[in-house]
Amino acid sequence: MGKTTFSGPTYGAKATLFSFGPVTPSTGATGTLGGTIVPPGEDWYATEVALFRNSTGSTNIVVSVLDDSTSLGTVGVAGSSIAAGAVSIFTTDGGEYEGTRIASGSVITFTNSSHAGPNANLFVTLRGFTRFVNSSRGE
Repeated sequence: MGKTTFSGPTYGAKATLFSFGPVTPSTGATGTLGGTIVPPGEDWYATEVALFRNSTGSTNIVVSVLDDSTSLGTVGVAGSSIAAGAVSIFTTDGGEYEGTRIASGSVITFTNSSHAGPNANLFVTLRGFTRFVNSSRGE
């Protein structure tokens, strides 16, 4: 039986690529909230990042998504509401319908901006699709 591959995502192929939380960044400080490495044998195409916060007395906060220290985009929530959420869509790479390519083996980190007050119970979700690339992984 032959192998079926696609040049892009098939319908419904979008999924959570990486998710973490709850985290509570230190007030007034920037830092790394979480991170991962794209597995060998696949590229990731990140389509959006979502941020959810559930804490009282919170202030504005922005989370940046970095691919090997290069910014892919940001998502932020404002104000002092108890629960807040936002979604940010990434710029599409040339030749793609959606998604920004993150190459196999890349280090992805999520950092926060400096913020004046408490921001607890942050949850971050990176969504997109994967694509097979040649590697030492079995075919």
